[in-house]
Parts: sequence; C-alpha cells; structure tokens
Amino acid sequence: MGRRLASLAVIPGESLYERRHRYASLFAVDRPRFWLYESAVKTGKILGAPTFEMAKLYRAAGLEANGAELPDHISLELTFLAHLAEQSEDPSYEKQFLAKHGDWMIDLGRGLQQTGDLVYAPIGAVLADWITEQSRSARPNLQKSLLMPLIANPDECTLCGFCAQVCPTHALNIMEDPENDFLSLKPAECIQCGKCERICEFRAMKMSIPGPEMGREIILRKSPRMKCPSCGRPVASQAEMAYIVSKIGEAAWQKLCPECRAGSYN
Repeated sequence: MGRRLASLAVIPGESLYERRHRYASLFAVDRPRFWLYESAVKTGKILGAPTFEMAKLYRAAGLEANGAELPDHISLELTFLAHLAEQSEDPSYEKQFLAKHGDWMIDLGRGLQQTGDLVYAPIGAVLADWITEQSRSARPNLQKSLLMPLIANPDECTLCGFCAQVCPTHALNIMEDPENDFLSLKPAECIQCGKCERICEFRAMKMSIPGPEMGREIILRKSPRMKCPSCGRPVASQAEMAYIVSKIGEAAWQKLCPECRAGSYN
C-alpha cells in the first residue's frame, strides 16, 4: 500500500480555484461525469436503498456522520471501512462490507484512472487497486493465484484491445483470421495483475476462477469480421462495428473499407 500511496506524489500543486474547477469538471452536482454516491451509481437515484442501508450500518456501529453529506458518499464509506479495519476485532464485518459495497468503489476508481486527469487519475488507481486487493483477501477460499481474466458475457466485449495492450506478459492477444477477430488468453503467461480488469471500460473482463476446461490457450471473445460490400476486404469485427454504431449511429460509409471509403468521396 505504501508503494501505491507514493504514486500520489506526482499530483501537481495548484490553486484552490484550479482544484475546485478540476473537481467540478468530474463531479459537478447537476450532471457529473462520475457519481460519488453508491445509490446514484446503482439505482440512478440520489436517495435509494444503499443510502438508507449505510445510515443503518453507521447507527449499528454507534457512529454518526458530521455535516450534511449523504451516508453513501464515497468519503463516508471509506471512512467507515477504515473504522471497521481499525476498531473491529472481528474481521468478518470488514469482509461483509467489502463483499456488498466494494464493487462500485472499484468501478469509480477505474473510471477516474482512465480519465488521465493529473489529480484524480492517480487517486482512482490507488482506490481501485486497494479495494480490489482487500476484496480478494476478504474471500479466504479464493486463492489469488487461481484468478484469471475471463469474460462471462461475450456481448459486453467490444474487442477494443485495450486489455491486450496493458497486459505486461502478453498473455492476452487480439488475433484475426480471414473470417473472425479473437481475444485469446494464454493462462500460463498470466501473472494475475488485474490490469486488464481495471482498463476494461465495459466491465466485461473480470478476474475469476477458471473452469476445468482451461487449456494452454483459450478464446475469450470471437466475432465475425465484416467485409466491404464493394471489394470484399475486411473492415472491422461485428463487435467493434456494433460499438461504433451505438455511439454515432449507422451510416453507409461505415461498411466500406478505407480505400473504398476514400474513393466514394472522389
């Protein structure tokens, strides 16, 4: 943990006005890029079941939050987690809390890390890494050495390839043949660092216990390649195209290869 905290030393100094402006760009009250309330993340509402559940947990522990902040704000939940770790003689309380409330904090940390913001990206990385590590240790029957990057729902993977780019051992690879694009995993080369899970914007990749069918190399995602209707050359995988269409809508030029697309404008 000390090494992770040392990474925060790269955060630049700036004026209070600049820091407030930076904060507002990510967490503005009216339309934030990132919600800091568990209920808002999970239910889309500021006041929801997580709000009242956290308030109940605080009361049961004999705690009371100062100020007007809602009880499921990230700062209060982290403070409560620290209280459980320091004050409770029974580690099961901390484990139960992480099992139920850890995922949304990990996702928040990943999201902040991916912004590249000079202040909140390193903070997000520390948050996601630490909660991930604590969540795993909170499950004593789950040996970290057994965890592998897996995709439970292939439709959630767009084959963007970011997971393969950050994999330090190249255990993950994007491959292609004339008909399909693939995301493959070589389990023997995986060091369980979790970088692929953290970089996955779509939360498709999860560090999980592999099944008995795990072999020397497995295909995590497979998607047929779309071909240019004019010349027949490959354009992109159906997974990639579906994501593009979801973002900008469907257009005829999207189905063309770069050469035919350029020729259509001449």
